[in-house]
Amino acid sequence: MKLKILLMLFLSGMPGILRAAGLASRFSEVTIDDVQPGVAYGILEAAGLPLSVQNKSESAVLIRVDVQKPEAARDGFEPIPDIGWVKLEKSEFKIKAGREGATDIVIAIPDDNRLLGKKFQVNFWSRSVGPGLQLGLLSSLRLSVAAKRLSTEDLARHVQGIKNRSLWAVEFWPPKVILADVAAGRAYDAQKDGHAIFRLVNTSERKQRLALTVRSFEQAGVGLPSGYEDCPDPSWVSASQRIKIRSKKEKRVHVALALPDESRGRRFACVLEAVIDGAPVDWRPATQIFVETVK
Repeated sequence: MKLKILLMLFLSGMPGILRAAGLASRFSEVTIDDVQPGVAYGILEAAGLPLSVQNKSESAVLIRVDVQKPEAARDGFEPIPDIGWVKLEKSEFKIKAGREGATDIVIAIPDDNRLLGKKFQVNFWSRSVGPGLQLGLLSSLRLSVAAKRLSTEDLARHVQGIKNRSLWAVEFWPPKVILADVAAGRAYDAQKDGHAIFRLVNTSERKQRLALTVRSFEQAGVGLPSGYEDCPDPSWVSASQRIKIRSKKEKRVHVALALPDESRGRRFACVLEAVIDGAPVDWRPATQIFVETVK
């Protein structure tokens, strides 16, 4: 059984970013399914996504993170009974201007069969402290406890799978991009013409080597949203071929379009995947690209 991680990302300015004036975070609402009671999960290890805060201001800020029990939850989730089930690696950190600070979150659901099948939510209030305007961001972590326990053998594989995931912790940002008013018949640079910046972020402890590939939604096994057709020809979209990223670093990815005249007035979508050298087949960071051409 695989641990499932869903990133529910609010759109505010740039897709996938939670914002308050001067602060931003990629950790808005995260859901983890199939959590096993009695197993400690580090979010950085399990999802490759720590609770991070970006300082967009021109001066350093001191951030304090509070673990909070929500007053109410939705979608069948309930407030976590005990915030003691959740620990922060650090609850306070200073962030220089234009930089990012982060902390890991460790979750340990008690080893109690009565919790099987339950769904819990815990919130995190990341706020600036000290003189000046006080800013804050509210993030949520939703935990869906497995309906039944794994066998000893399957539990060992489950835990090993989490550890393996941390070895290939690379994120593609943003997870979704819409390129509108694209003219067919000429070269289109996503960054220069569409002001879209694609980034690969290596949160693992080692250097990663990746190859990028463009696939249709069908090829990627992803459901296609209504209003778009699957990419008729993935060769219409190209990206950097091979990339090396050092540990805890990121690199921009150049994306370009070369659309034939037959694409005029059409709306199509494709998936840009990063194939990490040595990683399991089912672990491929990806971003979805939606293209809307002019008639």
